[in-house]
Amino acid sequence: MARNRAEDTKIFMESSKMGFENWEYIEQEKDTKYCIFISHKHENAKEAKAIGDYIKKANIDIYLDKEDSGLQKAVKNNDDKEIVQSIEKGIAASTHILCIISKNTKDSWWVPYEIGYAKKAKKGINSLLLKNITDIPSFLKIENLISRIESLNKFLQSLNENKLENYNHYSGHSLEEYMEK
Repeated sequence: MARNRAEDTKIFMESSKMGFENWEYIEQEKDTKYCIFISHKHENAKEAKAIGDYIKKANIDIYLDKEDSGLQKAVKNNDDKEIVQSIEKGIAASTHILCIISKNTKDSWWVPYEIGYAKKAKKGINSLLLKNITDIPSFLKIENLISRIESLNKFLQSLNENKLENYNHYSGHSLEEYMEK
């Protein structure tokens, strides 16, 4: 039986009592029922942050590694077990994964892991292609590909059940640096 985001949040808030860090950015009540896990290579942190900010302006929650204090603590302490648990909790609490594909992605250990974990958890898998990216693996070609800001807007609009009628936030937005219009 599928759980909704509020149930996942409750589960992970309860898990924080068992020793996991409390995620400051997850609240019991959200204006949105969707959360997008942003999967990216460390070298694309700037792009991931800009895309995450863009998504939040569409009133959709995100999971971004830099905003997970438990994950950051685990990384600082070289706690491999807690790093994996934090990532898995982030994916479990999300409804979708957005994999940022760049020339760096093929050298990532974590991006394929996150995609595989999300697929196993039956999360919506989406790949966002940064500018000038054409070479992508077959396992992503069969999922939703987002190659332009316009297609990102349509995806966000579909999540918001068309409440963002003609969502057109890209005008003059910094995503033009990373994606085609």
